[in-house]
Amino acid sequence: MWRRNWVYWMAVDGCIILASFLFFYWLRFYTPLSYLFKFRGYPGFLIYLKGGVVTAMVWLFFFKALGVYSEKSFRSFVSDLQVIMEGSFFGMLFMAGLIVLLRQFSYSRTVALYGGILAFFLLSLHRKIQYNFEINSSSGESLKRVIIVGCGKNGEIVLKRLKRSSEKGFILVGFLSTDPKMAGKEINGVKIIGDLGGLAGFVKYMENPKVIITLGYDEWDKMKDAVSLCRENKVNFLIMPDLQEPLFGGTRIEMIHGLPLIGMKESQLKKSGYRFIKRCGDLFLGVLIVLILSPLLLYIIIAIKLTSPGPVFFRQKRIGFRSRPFSIIKFRTMRAEEGGSAWTDIDDARCTDFGKWLRRRNFDELPQLFNVLKGDMSLIGPRPLAVDDVEFQSVSFFNDRHEVKPGMTGWAQINGLRGGHVEPEERIRYDLYYIDNWSIWLDLTILLMTPFSLVNAF
Repeated sequence: MWRRNWVYWMAVDGCIILASFLFFYWLRFYTPLSYLFKFRGYPGFLIYLKGGVVTAMVWLFFFKALGVYSEKSFRSFVSDLQVIMEGSFFGMLFMAGLIVLLRQFSYSRTVALYGGILAFFLLSLHRKIQYNFEINSSSGESLKRVIIVGCGKNGEIVLKRLKRSSEKGFILVGFLSTDPKMAGKEINGVKIIGDLGGLAGFVKYMENPKVIITLGYDEWDKMKDAVSLCRENKVNFLIMPDLQEPLFGGTRIEMIHGLPLIGMKESQLKKSGYRFIKRCGDLFLGVLIVLILSPLLLYIIIAIKLTSPGPVFFRQKRIGFRSRPFSIIKFRTMRAEEGGSAWTDIDDARCTDFGKWLRRRNFDELPQLFNVLKGDMSLIGPRPLAVDDVEFQSVSFFNDRHEVKPGMTGWAQINGLRGGHVEPEERIRYDLYYIDNWSIWLDLTILLMTPFSLVNAF
């Protein structure tokens, strides 16, 4: 597949980075925009060309070190975007250091800053286009053949995620059951093609086979058999942890005199210092977004008043930080006499015409920016649930998701888990992944990916 040709990708990325910096060099010094800056003469092109080449090489070094060009199973655009963002940041940081240390070259900080930003967006756009192209034009020989071992709850979750995915090229061959009597039956339209004993026969004649093992801890012996069969036949495999077990959340490995022990991972967000950093980011970005969107917010307020009698805002009790309830704010999308806490569809008969327009674009959520500024919510975090949402409250580890502030958008949302038609277990699994693996980079990734996840609304 195209991702295997890492030399090609490094060459293309290098050209994009170099072209981005040279474009802003031209824009800064040889267009009418140059009059916006203090004129200090026309610097030599050769200096900027050499600087651009060095910058591209440094960026590529960081990309290679961070694994941008390594082959990973079911790699997604989201994961690629995160490592590209990290590599771009370190590349720009290195460039800033060179500008400070090598002042005799008088390299434009404007070119360095905006060239780096343009390079990041072009690299991201290039990968998004390539992902879509791969799915639409891949030949059968280049696609992964996926077999799911295990027909239980975890197997169904994997199946739903694979079906929902639009970024990975694969052909779902079917399920393998640990019970021979299940052969021939179907799970959500996918056939159970045999039992575990037939695994070796299936993968032996398959191109690009991939096995996903979803057996629970109560089938530990059969899980070991599946792993052994994969190893013997040199087949790549992945193991999905049992979501019904206490190790559902993040784990860490601790060594005691050479003995590896597994323990629960402690989220960075449970530390006051990191919560303070996240709060500062919420305040800064929250104020900035409110200022930028103020014309749109004013337009929506006026439109609601003109199209439907009643209040502009709708308030509802939600579960917040450490399970404390708070009032979430939304633009009202239904008629004033209607209400309720249940999930509603975009085309719900109780919605006004303008309310449907707001919901399709998720603009009804914008007043939650004021919840963020107040401190009830964060820009990024698990979406807050209604206080009477019994379906979610019955799920294991439900309370763990409230150890952080709820957010306007989150890891579950950018992965397609929006609205009321999502299984509670899967939603909470993604929420806990975010909490256990939180970092500033993950927040930035979610923030940048949110517009992509909403693009179909427009």
